[in-house]
Amino acid sequence: MKILIVDDEPEARELLKYMLQEKKEIEIVGTAGNVDQAIRLLHSKSPHLVLLDIQMPGKDGFHFIEQVHESGQEPGIIFVTAYEHYAIQAIRNSVFDYIMKPVRQEELDTSIARYAESRNRIRRQDLSQLLETLK
Repeated sequence: MKILIVDDEPEARELLKYMLQEKKEIEIVGTAGNVDQAIRLLHSKSPHLVLLDIQMPGKDGFHFIEQVHESGQEPGIIFVTAYEHYAIQAIRNSVFDYIMKPVRQEELDTSIARYAESRNRIRRQDLSQLLETLK
């Protein structure tokens, strides 16, 4: 699974990279410190999942989501933030999950595993529908 990390704090980006570096099923395809960098990486790397901070200078995580929807790409999004008051807005924007900082390894692993299972379930359903159509 290809993952993009977006956070304006370099230490937060490095921590997430460190937490994921031993996972053989995960490839970190890039890190971005702002929304514009993240959108460029989204187009060039096509990540399956984005670990996204909400509050960043300039454009915030919700601006990123708007631009993603406009682009037609549909990566999963897990908010990684220190602010819990964005949870309802995150749900309304179809965010897959919401992790509070400081990030715990178990919580990050569980969230990514749930996303991977969700993707696999959708693929199985698509394959079943295709087979039914072919019959």
